[in-house]
Amino acid sequence: MADYGAFHEGGCHCGAVRYRFGGEPVASVICNCPSCRGVSGAASVAFIMVPEATYALQSGVPAVYESSAGVRREHCAVCGTALTFRADYIEGMVDITAASLHDPEAFPPTAHINDRHAIGWSRSQDGLPRFPEFPPQARGATSNLVIPAKAGIHVG
Repeated sequence: MADYGAFHEGGCHCGAVRYRFGGEPVASVICNCPSCRGVSGAASVAFIMVPEATYALQSGVPAVYESSAGVRREHCAVCGTALTFRADYIEGMVDITAASLHDPEAFPPTAHINDRHAIGWSRSQDGLPRFPEFPPQARGATSNLVIPAKAGIHVG
């Protein structure tokens, strides 16, 4: 890999696949498309886009899934962590899942893409409680799991 300045690293949850890229991302976005939701099981996925020439695997070999014609997604075959998105229509670029970075706060998203596909409840979280960890519970006690009645859930 050529010298692209500062390097940033990341990988999957279990450690089987590790990568790095050099320099700064071209873009940092949150995608709301049905395909990203489908493969992640999440309301949206944050990506950073980098030139493919700056990206390199450090260890492991990710599994590849063709989610649609000309679109390939890489994930860890062991733990399932989504790692990259590559599409023929953005040749020479690779989108890396921002949460798979060792420092996921390094490149905050600057825009939502495919916003017309966003799930209604994901557009605004105003007024909802926020917990520093999930689930909110006493250490080691599962009988204390409480999410406010507004959410309609109580376990215990």
